[in-house]
Amino acid sequence: EELGVDVTTEIPAAEVDHAYTHFSVTLIGIPCSIRRGDPRPLAHSALRWVRPRDLDRYAMPEANRKLIRKLKETFRL
Repeated sequence: EELGVDVTTEIPAAEVDHAYTHFSVTLIGIPCSIRRGDPRPLAHSALRWVRPRDLDRYAMPEANRKLIRKLKETFRL
């Protein structure tokens, strides 16, 4: 939805719950492959492909960091 592409999805790979001060979220990591289209930034000003090991260099919400840690552990990235 944020990249303007059609994807094929697989079964969920990881799930994390996180409580912020005023709300809670559940994030689910779902592997997918681009089926049609070229990724473009619809919700943001730019896109960048990065290696999983380099994700810690970027600012993001704590819930996203928890999901990334779990995916790295699960897939030994």
